[in-house]
Amino acid sequence: MIQCLTCGGTYSPTSADGATYAHACPPVWDPPSKTYVERANKRDENPPAPRVLEPLLAATAPPHTGAGDDPKNALRQAAIVSAGAGVKVVNG
Repeated sequence: MIQCLTCGGTYSPTSADGATYAHACPPVWDPPSKTYVERANKRDENPPAPRVLEPLLAATAPPHTGAGDDPKNALRQAAIVSAGAGVKVVNG
């Protein structure tokens, strides 16, 4: 299990079907506005839209060699929107 150090939520890095779980901190209640608002230091592991990543991928990924997966895919999967306060491994 993984614990988010921003929101305190715990989660498994993979779902029951083996898919990778991408955590995003939930919004918090803001009494003055009587609405839910995003946290200032939100962790969001969902990858950014491809158009945001393409310049980074072009500049950092080695050329595809034809062996195995395209190296750009690994970078695309590893990128997250915001790290927040980080995570730690917990028993669970």
